Amino acid sequence: MTDIKQISNKVPDAITSAVRTLYEAYPYPRYPLLATPRWQDGYLTHSNFASTLVSDLYGTSGTALLTSGVKKSATVLIGGGGEILPYVIRKWEPARHKVISVDLSASSLRRARWRCLWDPRRTKFARADLDQYLRIQTPHTFSHIDVYGVLHHMPNPSETLQLISSRLIHGGTIRVMVYNGEARTWIHHLQRMFALLGIDRLSADDIRVAKELLALAAAASPSLAARLNQLGVETLNNNARFADTFLHPRETRLSVSAWLDAISKADLHIVGLLDRYAELDDLPNPMWQAPSATDLADRARDGRFENNLELYLTHSVSAKTGALTRAPQSDPLWWFPYLLKAPPRLWFSYNETRNLSMTLRVKLWHAHLNWVLRRSQSNMSDLLAWLPTPALQRLVRIGAILPGQVADLGRRAALATPIVANMQPPERLTASYPQCPMLHAKIDEILTAKGKNVDKYSMRVIKRLYKSQF
Repeated sequence: MTDIKQISNKVPDAITSAVRTLYEAYPYPRYPLLATPRWQDGYLTHSNFASTLVSDLYGTSGTALLTSGVKKSATVLIGGGGEILPYVIRKWEPARHKVISVDLSASSLRRARWRCLWDPRRTKFARADLDQYLRIQTPHTFSHIDVYGVLHHMPNPSETLQLISSRLIHGGTIRVMVYNGEARTWIHHLQRMFALLGIDRLSADDIRVAKELLALAAAASPSLAARLNQLGVETLNNNARFADTFLHPRETRLSVSAWLDAISKADLHIVGLLDRYAELDDLPNPMWQAPSATDLADRARDGRFENNLELYLTHSVSAKTGALTRAPQSDPLWWFPYLLKAPPRLWFSYNETRNLSMTLRVKLWHAHLNWVLRRSQSNMSDLLAWLPTPALQRLVRIGAILPGQVADLGRRAALATPIVANMQPPERLTASYPQCPMLHAKIDEILTAKGKNVDKYSMRVIKRLYKSQF
Protein backbone atom coordinates (compact mmCIF):
# COMPACT_ATOMS: atom_id res chain seq x y z
CA MET A 1 0.00 0.00 0.00
CA THR A 2 1.16 3.52 -0.77
CA ASP A 3 2.39 5.75 2.03
CA ILE A 4 -0.17 8.40 2.91
CA LYS A 5 2.25 11.25 2.08
CA GLN A 6 2.74 10.00 -1.47
CA ILE A 7 -0.84 9.65 -2.61
CA SER A 8 -1.47 13.16 -3.94
CA ASN A 9 -0.14 12.75 -7.47
CA LYS A 10 -2.84 14.95 -9.00
CA VAL A 11 -3.43 18.65 -8.68
CA PRO A 12 -5.58 19.05 -5.54
CA ASP A 13 -7.96 21.47 -7.25
CA ALA A 14 -8.59 18.96 -10.04
CA ILE A 15 -9.36 16.25 -7.48
CA THR A 16 -11.74 18.51 -5.59
CA SER A 17 -13.47 19.55 -8.82
CA ALA A 18 -13.94 15.94 -9.94
CA VAL A 19 -15.35 14.91 -6.57
CA ARG A 20 -17.69 17.91 -6.54
CA THR A 21 -18.95 17.06 -10.04
CA LEU A 22 -19.74 13.48 -8.99
CA TYR A 23 -21.79 14.55 -5.97
CA GLU A 24 -23.58 17.28 -7.89
CA ALA A 25 -24.80 14.58 -10.26
CA TYR A 26 -25.40 12.02 -7.52
CA PRO A 27 -26.09 13.54 -4.09
CA TYR A 28 -25.17 10.81 -1.64
CA PRO A 29 -26.95 8.54 -0.87
CA ARG A 30 -29.93 10.01 -2.77
CA TYR A 31 -32.77 8.48 -0.81
CA PRO A 32 -36.31 9.64 -1.68
CA LEU A 33 -36.92 13.08 -0.22
CA LEU A 34 -40.25 12.01 1.27
CA ALA A 35 -38.61 9.09 3.07
CA THR A 36 -37.95 9.80 6.73
CA PRO A 37 -34.49 8.58 7.78
CA ARG A 38 -34.54 6.38 10.85
CA TRP A 39 -32.45 8.75 12.92
CA GLN A 40 -32.19 6.43 15.94
CA ASP A 41 -30.00 4.14 13.82
CA GLY A 42 -27.50 7.01 13.98
CA TYR A 43 -26.93 6.55 17.70
CA LEU A 44 -23.17 6.46 17.05
CA THR A 45 -22.99 9.75 15.17
CA HIS A 46 -23.43 12.52 17.70
CA SER A 47 -21.22 14.44 20.08
CA ASN A 48 -22.92 13.18 23.23
CA PHE A 49 -22.15 9.56 22.36
CA ALA A 50 -18.48 10.34 21.67
CA SER A 51 -18.04 12.48 24.79
CA THR A 52 -19.77 9.84 26.94
CA LEU A 53 -17.45 7.15 25.64
CA VAL A 54 -14.38 9.30 26.29
CA SER A 55 -15.48 10.44 29.74
CA ASP A 56 -16.35 6.87 30.74
CA LEU A 57 -12.95 5.58 29.69
CA TYR A 58 -10.59 8.36 30.72
CA GLY A 59 -10.97 9.28 34.32
CA THR A 60 -12.76 11.48 36.76
CA SER A 61 -12.49 14.85 35.06
CA GLY A 62 -15.59 14.03 33.07
CA THR A 63 -17.61 13.91 36.30
CA ALA A 64 -16.34 17.32 37.36
CA LEU A 65 -17.18 18.79 34.00
CA LEU A 66 -20.63 17.28 34.12
CA THR A 67 -21.56 19.50 37.02
CA SER A 68 -19.79 22.58 35.73
CA GLY A 69 -20.75 22.42 32.07
CA VAL A 70 -24.34 21.20 31.80
CA LYS A 71 -25.57 24.48 30.31
CA LYS A 72 -22.63 25.03 27.98
CA SER A 73 -23.08 24.79 24.25
CA ALA A 74 -20.96 22.86 21.77
CA THR A 75 -20.13 23.37 18.13
CA VAL A 76 -20.37 20.28 15.94
CA LEU A 77 -18.84 20.16 12.47
CA ILE A 78 -20.06 17.65 9.88
CA GLY A 79 -17.50 17.37 7.09
CA GLY A 80 -18.87 15.99 3.83
CA GLY A 81 -22.16 14.99 5.43
CA GLY A 82 -24.15 14.54 2.22
CA GLU A 83 -27.93 14.73 2.42
CA ILE A 84 -28.74 12.42 5.35
CA LEU A 85 -26.15 12.89 8.10
CA PRO A 86 -27.05 16.51 8.96
CA TYR A 87 -30.64 15.44 9.60
CA VAL A 88 -29.58 12.51 11.78
CA ILE A 89 -27.01 14.41 13.83
CA ARG A 90 -29.31 17.41 14.28
CA LYS A 91 -31.92 15.05 15.73
CA TRP A 92 -29.44 13.92 18.37
CA GLU A 93 -27.81 17.23 19.28
CA PRO A 94 -29.47 19.45 21.90
CA ALA A 95 -30.87 22.77 20.68
CA ARG A 96 -28.05 24.79 22.22
CA HIS A 97 -25.46 22.83 20.23
CA LYS A 98 -24.47 24.59 17.03
CA VAL A 99 -24.35 22.19 14.06
CA ILE A 100 -22.48 23.14 10.88
CA SER A 101 -22.56 20.93 7.79
CA VAL A 102 -19.90 21.51 5.11
CA ASP A 103 -20.15 19.84 1.73
CA LEU A 104 -18.79 20.34 -1.79
CA SER A 105 -22.08 19.57 -3.49
CA ALA A 106 -24.85 22.16 -3.82
CA SER A 107 -27.23 19.33 -4.73
CA SER A 108 -26.45 17.47 -1.50
CA LEU A 109 -26.84 20.64 0.55
CA ARG A 110 -30.23 21.45 -1.01
CA ARG A 111 -31.51 18.02 -0.13
CA ALA A 112 -30.01 18.21 3.37
CA ARG A 113 -31.62 21.61 3.97
CA TRP A 114 -34.99 20.28 2.91
CA ARG A 115 -34.70 17.35 5.31
CA CYS A 116 -33.82 19.70 8.19
CA LEU A 117 -36.40 22.31 7.24
CA TRP A 118 -39.00 21.30 9.81
CA ASP A 119 -36.61 20.85 12.73
CA PRO A 120 -36.73 23.91 15.01
CA ARG A 121 -33.11 23.25 15.99
CA ARG A 122 -31.33 25.07 13.19
CA THR A 123 -28.40 23.74 11.19
CA LYS A 124 -25.93 25.95 9.34
CA PHE A 125 -24.92 24.77 5.85
CA ALA A 126 -21.80 25.79 3.96
CA ARG A 127 -20.79 24.83 0.44
CA ALA A 128 -17.02 24.54 0.62
CA ASP A 129 -14.03 22.29 0.30
CA LEU A 130 -13.40 20.86 3.76
CA ASP A 131 -9.69 21.70 3.75
CA GLN A 132 -10.33 25.31 2.77
CA TYR A 133 -13.11 25.64 5.33
CA LEU A 134 -10.88 24.34 8.12
CA ARG A 135 -8.02 26.65 7.13
CA ILE A 136 -10.10 29.80 7.68
CA GLN A 137 -11.41 28.75 11.10
CA THR A 138 -9.98 29.97 14.37
CA PRO A 139 -7.83 27.27 16.00
CA HIS A 140 -9.60 25.15 18.61
CA THR A 141 -13.05 25.86 17.22
CA PHE A 142 -15.06 22.63 17.29
CA SER A 143 -16.16 20.40 20.16
CA HIS A 144 -16.92 17.44 17.89
CA ILE A 145 -16.05 16.75 14.25
CA ASP A 146 -17.71 14.04 12.16
CA VAL A 147 -15.90 12.98 8.97
CA TYR A 148 -17.54 9.72 8.00
CA GLY A 149 -16.43 8.35 4.63
CA VAL A 150 -14.66 11.58 3.65
CA LEU A 151 -10.89 11.45 4.20
CA HIS A 152 -10.20 8.82 1.54
CA HIS A 153 -11.70 11.18 -1.07
CA MET A 154 -9.54 14.17 -0.08
CA PRO A 155 -6.50 15.28 -2.10
CA ASN A 156 -4.20 14.78 0.89
CA PRO A 157 -5.81 12.95 3.83
CA SER A 158 -2.74 13.49 6.00
CA GLU A 159 -3.09 17.26 5.69
CA THR A 160 -6.84 17.08 6.35
CA LEU A 161 -6.23 15.10 9.55
CA GLN A 162 -3.73 17.72 10.68
CA LEU A 163 -6.27 20.49 10.04
CA ILE A 164 -9.01 18.60 11.88
CA SER A 165 -6.71 18.07 14.85
CA SER A 166 -5.75 21.74 14.95
CA ARG A 167 -9.39 22.90 14.88
CA LEU A 168 -10.58 20.54 17.62
CA ILE A 169 -10.87 22.12 21.06
CA HIS A 170 -8.86 20.60 23.89
CA GLY A 171 -10.63 17.42 24.93
CA GLY A 172 -12.91 17.41 21.89
CA THR A 173 -13.93 14.30 19.98
CA ILE A 174 -13.92 13.06 16.40
CA ARG A 175 -15.81 10.30 14.62
CA VAL A 176 -14.09 9.14 11.46
CA MET A 177 -14.63 6.37 8.94
CA VAL A 178 -12.02 5.53 6.34
CA TYR A 179 -11.75 2.66 3.91
CA ASN A 180 -9.86 -0.49 4.78
CA GLY A 181 -7.63 -0.58 1.71
CA GLU A 182 -6.75 -4.28 1.91
CA ALA A 183 -10.41 -5.29 2.03
CA ARG A 184 -11.26 -3.24 -1.06
CA THR A 185 -8.68 -4.71 -3.44
CA TRP A 186 -11.41 -6.53 -5.34
CA ILE A 187 -13.34 -3.27 -5.74
CA HIS A 188 -10.20 -1.58 -7.01
CA HIS A 189 -9.97 -4.17 -9.80
CA LEU A 190 -13.57 -3.48 -10.79
CA GLN A 191 -12.90 0.26 -10.72
CA ARG A 192 -10.00 -0.29 -13.08
CA MET A 193 -12.16 -2.54 -15.28
CA PHE A 194 -14.80 0.18 -15.69
CA ALA A 195 -12.05 2.68 -16.52
CA LEU A 196 -10.72 0.35 -19.23
CA LEU A 197 -14.23 0.09 -20.64
CA GLY A 198 -14.59 3.88 -20.72
CA ILE A 199 -17.65 3.93 -18.47
CA ASP A 200 -18.74 7.52 -17.84
CA ARG A 201 -19.62 8.01 -14.16
CA LEU A 202 -21.94 10.90 -15.01
CA SER A 203 -23.99 8.95 -17.56
CA ALA A 204 -27.07 7.11 -16.32
CA ASP A 205 -26.95 4.94 -19.45
CA ASP A 206 -23.34 3.98 -18.76
CA ILE A 207 -24.17 3.10 -15.16
CA ARG A 208 -27.03 0.92 -16.39
CA VAL A 209 -24.62 -0.85 -18.75
CA ALA A 210 -22.08 -1.27 -15.94
CA LYS A 211 -24.73 -2.89 -13.75
CA GLU A 212 -25.72 -5.27 -16.55
CA LEU A 213 -22.07 -6.26 -16.97
CA LEU A 214 -21.64 -6.93 -13.25
CA ALA A 215 -24.80 -9.05 -13.24
CA LEU A 216 -23.41 -11.20 -16.05
CA ALA A 217 -20.03 -11.46 -14.31
CA ALA A 218 -21.67 -12.48 -11.03
CA ALA A 219 -23.67 -15.19 -12.84
CA ALA A 220 -20.41 -16.57 -14.24
CA SER A 221 -18.45 -16.33 -10.99
CA PRO A 222 -19.84 -17.52 -7.62
CA SER A 223 -16.84 -15.90 -5.91
CA LEU A 224 -17.62 -12.47 -7.37
CA ALA A 225 -21.32 -12.98 -6.68
CA ALA A 226 -20.52 -13.57 -3.01
CA ARG A 227 -18.47 -10.37 -2.93
CA LEU A 228 -21.25 -8.32 -4.50
CA ASN A 229 -23.83 -9.81 -2.14
CA GLN A 230 -21.80 -8.45 0.76
CA LEU A 231 -22.34 -4.93 -0.57
CA GLY A 232 -26.11 -5.38 -0.55
CA VAL A 233 -28.77 -4.64 -3.13
CA GLU A 234 -28.93 -0.94 -2.19
CA THR A 235 -25.40 -0.34 -3.45
CA LEU A 236 -26.04 -2.19 -6.70
CA ASN A 237 -29.48 -0.68 -7.39
CA ASN A 238 -28.92 2.91 -6.27
CA ASN A 239 -27.04 4.88 -8.94
CA ALA A 240 -25.53 7.26 -6.40
CA ARG A 241 -24.17 4.44 -4.27
CA PHE A 242 -23.02 2.49 -7.33
CA ALA A 243 -21.08 5.47 -8.67
CA ASP A 244 -19.65 6.20 -5.22
CA THR A 245 -18.39 2.61 -4.91
CA PHE A 246 -17.18 1.71 -8.40
CA LEU A 247 -16.75 4.97 -10.33
CA HIS A 248 -15.41 7.48 -7.83
CA PRO A 249 -12.76 9.84 -9.25
CA ARG A 250 -10.75 9.84 -6.02
CA GLU A 251 -10.10 6.97 -3.62
CA THR A 252 -6.88 6.71 -1.69
CA ARG A 253 -5.90 3.05 -1.53
CA LEU A 254 -4.27 2.96 1.87
CA SER A 255 -3.56 0.13 4.25
CA VAL A 256 -4.91 0.04 7.78
CA SER A 257 -1.37 0.66 9.05
CA ALA A 258 -1.01 3.80 6.90
CA TRP A 259 -4.25 5.25 8.24
CA LEU A 260 -3.32 4.55 11.85
CA ASP A 261 0.10 6.09 11.31
CA ALA A 262 -1.46 9.24 9.85
CA ILE A 263 -3.84 9.52 12.81
CA SER A 264 -0.95 9.23 15.24
CA LYS A 265 1.10 11.85 13.37
CA ALA A 266 -1.84 14.24 13.64
CA ASP A 267 -1.47 13.95 17.44
CA LEU A 268 -4.76 12.09 17.70
CA HIS A 269 -5.52 9.11 19.91
CA ILE A 270 -7.91 6.27 19.01
CA VAL A 271 -10.42 5.89 21.82
CA GLY A 272 -12.44 3.04 20.35
CA LEU A 273 -13.35 1.16 17.19
CA LEU A 274 -16.76 -0.13 16.13
CA ASP A 275 -16.53 -3.81 15.24
CA ARG A 276 -19.68 -3.68 13.11
CA TYR A 277 -19.37 -7.18 11.67
CA ALA A 278 -18.08 -9.02 14.76
CA GLU A 279 -14.70 -9.72 13.21
CA LEU A 280 -12.56 -8.92 16.26
CA ASP A 281 -14.11 -11.20 18.87
CA ASP A 282 -10.68 -12.65 19.72
CA LEU A 283 -9.48 -9.21 20.84
CA PRO A 284 -10.43 -7.15 23.90
CA ASN A 285 -13.59 -5.11 23.41
CA PRO A 286 -12.46 -2.69 20.65
CA MET A 287 -15.03 -0.05 21.59
CA TRP A 288 -13.43 0.24 25.03
CA GLN A 289 -9.83 -0.61 24.09
CA ALA A 290 -8.68 0.17 20.57
CA PRO A 291 -6.79 -2.71 18.93
CA SER A 292 -3.11 -2.27 18.19
CA ALA A 293 -1.96 -1.35 14.70
CA THR A 294 -0.33 -4.78 14.41
CA ASP A 295 -3.50 -6.66 15.36
CA LEU A 296 -5.60 -4.74 12.87
CA ALA A 297 -3.01 -4.87 10.07
CA ASP A 298 -2.52 -8.64 10.45
CA ARG A 299 -6.25 -9.26 10.31
CA ALA A 300 -6.75 -6.93 7.36
CA ARG A 301 -4.05 -8.75 5.39
CA ASP A 302 -5.50 -12.23 5.83
CA GLY A 303 -9.15 -11.20 5.50
CA ARG A 304 -10.23 -11.60 9.12
CA PHE A 305 -10.97 -7.86 9.29
CA GLU A 306 -12.79 -6.49 6.25
CA ASN A 307 -14.81 -3.69 7.81
CA ASN A 308 -13.93 -0.06 7.26
CA LEU A 309 -12.14 1.73 10.09
CA GLU A 310 -14.91 3.31 12.17
CA LEU A 311 -13.06 5.17 14.91
CA TYR A 312 -13.55 7.59 17.78
CA LEU A 313 -10.64 9.94 18.36
CA THR A 314 -9.50 12.64 20.73
CA HIS A 315 -6.24 14.54 21.16
CA SER A 316 -3.43 12.37 22.50
CA VAL A 317 -2.82 14.74 25.41
CA SER A 318 -6.52 14.67 26.34
CA ALA A 319 -6.47 10.87 26.58
CA LYS A 320 -3.33 10.93 28.73
CA THR A 321 -4.48 13.63 31.13
CA GLY A 322 -8.20 12.91 31.22
CA ALA A 323 -8.90 16.53 30.29
CA LEU A 324 -12.32 16.23 28.71
CA THR A 325 -14.32 18.98 27.08
CA ARG A 326 -17.63 18.25 28.70
CA ALA A 327 -19.93 15.51 29.80
CA PRO A 328 -23.19 14.75 27.96
CA GLN A 329 -25.76 17.50 27.98
CA SER A 330 -29.48 17.42 27.40
CA ASP A 331 -32.55 19.60 27.55
CA PRO A 332 -35.00 18.02 30.02
CA LEU A 333 -37.99 18.06 27.67
CA TRP A 334 -35.97 17.39 24.54
CA TRP A 335 -35.05 13.77 25.17
CA PHE A 336 -38.39 12.47 26.47
CA PRO A 337 -40.12 11.86 23.07
CA TYR A 338 -37.10 9.78 22.05
CA LEU A 339 -38.11 7.17 24.60
CA LEU A 340 -41.13 6.44 22.39
CA LYS A 341 -39.01 5.53 19.37
CA ALA A 342 -37.88 2.02 18.43
CA PRO A 343 -34.26 1.16 19.26
CA PRO A 344 -31.51 0.92 16.59
CA ARG A 345 -31.79 -2.07 14.28
CA LEU A 346 -28.08 -2.86 14.50
CA TRP A 347 -28.39 -3.86 18.14
CA PHE A 348 -30.54 -6.87 17.32
CA SER A 349 -28.93 -8.03 14.08
CA TYR A 350 -26.52 -10.46 15.79
CA ASN A 351 -27.03 -14.08 16.79
CA GLU A 352 -26.58 -13.16 20.45
CA THR A 353 -29.20 -10.40 20.46
CA ARG A 354 -31.84 -11.15 17.85
CA ASN A 355 -33.95 -13.22 20.25
CA LEU A 356 -34.11 -10.65 23.04
CA SER A 357 -37.66 -9.88 24.11
CA MET A 358 -39.30 -6.61 23.16
CA THR A 359 -39.39 -5.67 26.83
CA LEU A 360 -35.62 -6.04 27.13
CA ARG A 361 -35.08 -4.14 23.88
CA VAL A 362 -37.11 -1.17 25.09
CA LYS A 363 -35.43 -1.17 28.51
CA LEU A 364 -32.03 -1.28 26.84
CA TRP A 365 -32.94 1.65 24.59
CA HIS A 366 -34.24 3.72 27.48
CA ALA A 367 -31.13 2.96 29.54
CA HIS A 368 -28.91 4.03 26.65
CA LEU A 369 -30.77 7.31 26.20
CA ASN A 370 -30.74 8.05 29.90
CA TRP A 371 -27.00 7.52 30.16
CA VAL A 372 -25.87 9.18 26.94
CA LEU A 373 -28.21 12.16 27.20
CA ARG A 374 -28.71 12.57 30.95
CA ARG A 375 -25.99 10.60 32.76
CA SER A 376 -28.66 8.65 34.62
CA GLN A 377 -28.15 4.90 35.17
CA SER A 378 -31.90 4.37 35.52
CA ASN A 379 -32.25 0.77 36.84
CA MET A 380 -29.19 -0.34 34.91
CA SER A 381 -28.23 -2.93 37.52
CA ASP A 382 -31.52 -4.78 36.97
CA LEU A 383 -31.09 -4.67 33.18
CA LEU A 384 -27.57 -6.08 33.42
CA ALA A 385 -28.91 -8.94 35.52
CA TRP A 386 -31.64 -9.75 32.97
CA LEU A 387 -29.46 -9.69 29.85
CA PRO A 388 -27.88 -13.03 28.84
CA THR A 389 -24.09 -12.88 28.98
CA PRO A 390 -23.54 -13.43 25.22
CA ALA A 391 -25.97 -10.60 24.41
CA LEU A 392 -24.30 -8.32 26.94
CA GLN A 393 -20.87 -9.04 25.46
CA ARG A 394 -22.11 -8.11 21.99
CA LEU A 395 -23.99 -5.00 23.10
CA VAL A 396 -20.98 -3.43 24.79
CA ARG A 397 -18.95 -3.96 21.60
CA ILE A 398 -21.37 -1.93 19.49
CA GLY A 399 -21.88 0.93 21.92
CA ALA A 400 -25.39 0.02 23.02
CA ILE A 401 -24.04 -0.17 26.57
CA LEU A 402 -21.18 2.13 27.56
CA PRO A 403 -18.59 1.45 30.26
CA GLY A 404 -19.99 4.00 32.69
CA GLN A 405 -23.28 2.08 32.79
CA VAL A 406 -21.51 -0.90 34.37
CA ALA A 407 -20.85 0.20 37.95
CA ASP A 408 -19.20 -3.05 39.05
CA LEU A 409 -15.56 -2.65 38.05
CA GLY A 410 -14.98 -6.41 38.04
CA ARG A 411 -17.83 -6.95 35.64
CA ARG A 412 -16.69 -4.06 33.50
CA ALA A 413 -13.25 -5.64 33.25
CA ALA A 414 -14.80 -8.97 32.27
CA LEU A 415 -16.81 -7.31 29.50
CA ALA A 416 -13.61 -5.81 28.10
CA THR A 417 -12.06 -9.24 27.47
CA PRO A 418 -12.15 -11.26 24.20
CA ILE A 419 -15.22 -13.36 23.49
CA VAL A 420 -13.45 -16.23 21.68
CA ALA A 421 -9.91 -17.61 21.62
CA ASN A 422 -9.27 -17.00 17.92
CA MET A 423 -10.90 -16.02 14.64
CA GLN A 424 -10.16 -17.91 11.43
CA PRO A 425 -9.61 -16.22 8.05
CA PRO A 426 -12.70 -16.49 5.84
CA GLU A 427 -12.88 -19.24 3.28
CA ARG A 428 -12.80 -18.06 -0.32
CA LEU A 429 -14.49 -19.67 -3.28
CA THR A 430 -12.22 -20.78 -6.11
CA ALA A 431 -11.51 -18.06 -8.66
CA SER A 432 -11.56 -18.77 -12.39
CA TYR A 433 -11.54 -16.89 -15.66
CA PRO A 434 -15.19 -16.16 -16.60
CA GLN A 435 -16.19 -18.32 -19.56
CA CYS A 436 -19.72 -16.97 -20.15
CA PRO A 437 -20.21 -16.14 -23.86
CA MET A 438 -22.82 -13.50 -22.99
CA LEU A 439 -20.33 -11.79 -20.71
CA HIS A 440 -17.63 -11.71 -23.36
CA ALA A 441 -20.11 -10.45 -25.92
CA LYS A 442 -21.21 -7.68 -23.54
CA ILE A 443 -17.61 -6.59 -22.98
CA ASP A 444 -16.97 -6.45 -26.74
CA GLU A 445 -20.23 -4.54 -27.24
CA ILE A 446 -19.26 -1.89 -24.67
CA LEU A 447 -15.75 -1.50 -26.08
CA THR A 448 -17.10 -1.14 -29.60
CA ALA A 449 -19.66 1.47 -28.50
CA LYS A 450 -16.88 3.43 -26.80
CA GLY A 451 -14.67 3.29 -29.88
CA LYS A 452 -12.02 1.18 -28.18
CA ASN A 453 -9.91 -1.56 -29.76
CA VAL A 454 -11.62 -4.81 -28.79
CA ASP A 455 -8.53 -6.96 -29.36
CA LYS A 456 -6.44 -4.66 -27.17
CA TYR A 457 -8.83 -4.17 -24.26
CA SER A 458 -11.06 -7.23 -24.03
CA MET A 459 -8.56 -9.56 -22.34
CA ARG A 460 -7.41 -6.79 -20.01
CA VAL A 461 -11.01 -6.37 -18.85
CA ILE A 462 -11.35 -10.12 -18.30
CA LYS A 463 -8.14 -10.15 -16.25
CA ARG A 464 -9.55 -7.48 -13.98
CA LEU A 465 -12.70 -9.54 -13.51
CA TYR A 466 -10.57 -12.54 -12.66
CA LYS A 467 -8.52 -10.62 -10.09
CA SER A 468 -11.67 -9.18 -8.50
CA GLN A 469 -12.59 -12.67 -7.28
CA PHE A 470 -9.71 -12.83 -4.78
